[in-house]
Amino acid sequence: MDISIIIPYYKGKKYLDRIERNLKEYIFNIDFKHRVSFEIIMINDSPSEPLELTEWMKSNIRLINNEVNKGIHYSRVEGLKAAHGKYIQFMDQDDSINFKELEISFLKMNKLNIDVIINNGKFEFFDGTSAEIYTTSSYKKSVVIESNYLNIRDLIISPGQCLIKKSSIPEAWQNNIMHVSGTDDYLLWLLMFNENRLFKFCDNVVYIHKNSGENLSLDIENWKESLDDLEYNLSIVPNYPANKIRRLHRVNLYKLALANDNRTTKIIESMKNIDLLIINVIFRIRNGSFAVKIRNGNFTASNK
Repeated sequence: MDISIIIPYYKGKKYLDRIERNLKEYIFNIDFKHRVSFEIIMINDSPSEPLELTEWMKSNIRLINNEVNKGIHYSRVEGLKAAHGKYIQFMDQDDSINFKELEISFLKMNKLNIDVIINNGKFEFFDGTSAEIYTTSSYKKSVVIESNYLNIRDLIISPGQCLIKKSSIPEAWQNNIMHVSGTDDYLLWLLMFNENRLFKFCDNVVYIHKNSGENLSLDIENWKESLDDLEYNLSIVPNYPANKIRRLHRVNLYKLALANDNRTTKIIESMKNIDLLIINVIFRIRNGSFAVKIRNGNFTASNK
């Protein structure tokens, strides 16, 4: 088996038709060369809501049911445990995958023998417009550099952008489950960078997120709790450097301060963290405001 597609599901009835269409488009489209074999695993994390699959989905999707709601990190790991593929493609229930582009990334990954390919992606907005996530050469280069994840933020919008070698996924990510959803993918990248896993950017538009216009506000409290959970899980990994956690803690506090509506607070915290201010301003100048807008919460996965 080449690729295991893992889809956590949480109260997402309205997305089931789109998931089925997305998968069928690939499987039955004769224009595809099908140079990759794959399996589809869906993890139902909403046991109180019966998951009604069509006959086609029952025949083509392996379903795992969580006995109680466990969150997206737990669900992804359960899917990973059941996966037979050499590579893992996580997919959120409200996203789509361009399988033709995924095939190209798969062939590159096999040839280069790397651990993670970060693909490009695009957001399709409710007004009919769309925009790619990474539009500048600087941004594309920055996503494979660990220091940016410790000084700026998680530069990967969604794990759906990434094709990951299964054997390269750290045991610490599988064993230390985050209880607050939102940053388990950030935890994964930080752990993989720390283990010197090889990341490469691929300019294929594999990941597609259709924005409905509904998720336009950032839940600051949930974000803070998730970041605290992230830092805690890093702290209990025996070989994860304390200096990286301290750096990440500073960045998280700074970002939370910038999300505050109080302008005075923003100015004071920026002056206290002048090095972070400079790094982030330079990044924004080089890469534009769209990338910042996305990660600041204007687009959030429905089950994160």
